[in-house]
Amino acid sequence: MQAQYAKEFIEEVKDYRYPDDLDKEIAAFFEFSAKQGEAYDRITVSAGDSSYTGIRREMINEVMHKTWGQSPSFNLMSDW
Repeated sequence: MQAQYAKEFIEEVKDYRYPDDLDKEIAAFFEFSAKQGEAYDRITVSAGDSSYTGIRREMINEVMHKTWGQSPSFNLMSDW
C-alpha cells in the first residue's frame, strides 16, 4: 500500500521543479491526501508512537528521493 500511495503521488508531482514549485507541491499533497481513504489517513496522521510510523517514514523517503532528491538546487542547500 505504501508503495502504491507514494507512486501515485510522485506521478502527480513528477513535472514540478524543486524548490521552485513548492507551492504547487504542497497544494498537490493536500488535494491527493483528501482523495485517499482511512488507511492513508492512519498512515499519514497517526501519532508518533504508532505502528504506522515506519510505513509513513518509508513513504516520505520514497517521495523525497524521487522528487526533491532529484533537484540540483535542493541538493546544494544545507540541511539547516
